[in-house]
Amino acid sequence: MAMSLSLAVTAGAAFNDQDKIVNEKAVDVCVALGIINGRTNGDFDPAGNVTRAEAAKMICIALNGGKEPTLSASATPIFADIAGHWAAKYIEYCVSE
Repeated sequence: MAMSLSLAVTAGAAFNDQDKIVNEKAVDVCVALGIINGRTNGDFDPAGNVTRAEAAKMICIALNGGKEPTLSASATPIFADIAGHWAAKYIEYCVSE
């Protein structure tokens, strides 16, 4: 695993705004581990804010070894503003932990 991770890290993530990333090695490791994947437009957006939803998903993926965990949202969400939100299951998992 260490060898495959080192190969993935040396290849580097290819974001449209790669030149704006200060901590490239950290970003490359997180990409290689499946924790982050950037924005849908191909940017990493290093100066952007991370939402509660994005942070919750990153935490869940990291805790699950880079794989998408099997989670489900409860019928009555913990927070009123997450009902039907794409990240409801990640947010609820983080709260439960």
